[in-house]
Amino acid sequence: MIFLDNCHQSFFNENGFIILPVLSDKICDDFIEIIEQCDDKPNKPFFISIELKNREKRIELQQKLTDILMQKSTIFDKVKQHFKIFSTSFISQTNEKKSGFDLHTDWSFFDQVKNNPVFIWIPLQDVSVAKNDSTMIVVPKSQKLTIPYRGEGINEDYIEKIKNNFEHKFLYLELKKGDAVFFNPSVIHGLLANNTNKHNFSLLSTMCETNAKIIYCKPPKFNIFNKINVYEVQEIDDYYFVKTGMKNINCLSLYKTVKKAKTKYSIHEIQNILDN
Repeated sequence: MIFLDNCHQSFFNENGFIILPVLSDKICDDFIEIIEQCDDKPNKPFFISIELKNREKRIELQQKLTDILMQKSTIFDKVKQHFKIFSTSFISQTNEKKSGFDLHTDWSFFDQVKNNPVFIWIPLQDVSVAKNDSTMIVVPKSQKLTIPYRGEGINEDYIEKIKNNFEHKFLYLELKKGDAVFFNPSVIHGLLANNTNKHNFSLLSTMCETNAKIIYCKPPKFNIFNKINVYEVQEIDDYYFVKTGMKNINCLSLYKTVKKAKTKYSIHEIQNILDN
């Protein structure tokens, strides 16, 4: 159980996400001010602050954003107390066609066989498909077909099939400033490009049980047996350093090796899962 309210938990279990208000307009504006003061963010259409080059600034910013969420949001009025926010980053989207993010699942930060991670996306302004302004797209129930260990070099065949055959299942979320999308990181989701005349900002937090291990998943170099190596990560920054090639994966400790779950579904199988 993640949520205090059983109805919230039931909706989340079934659909892979739920929308709940967590921030006032004033706190959203405070977050925007902090983001705009971040002077070393690159001028890119889509940018997430976990990619900031200066390690000290990145860690300081993650902690500052997390502390404000802990103190000023209503997240912990909705989530059980044995959960914690592990990190918080900001997302910046300029008004350009390339400012969106295609449909995907998030890589496994936590072991979803043992734990119950929930990621939190909070737009700091109203977003909607009608305004075509960087709202979130989800494919409800798609978490029921995705694999538990996702990461570098791990192919998920079902994503392309859903993109090409199930557009009628895409849900474009209507969100008010300060609403939060609590979502299972394995649900298939994306962000529309920002086509307004303003700069859009949002927050992305990773949340899980307090004692959860941070993990990093990658297949072995010679993978004739279709295995996935799961590594334990001591710090979120280690995850970033390995992901970007700034550190060799050998700096991580092997947690376990698992067989990759099925990712090749027929159109009929996907239809049944998304319909039921």
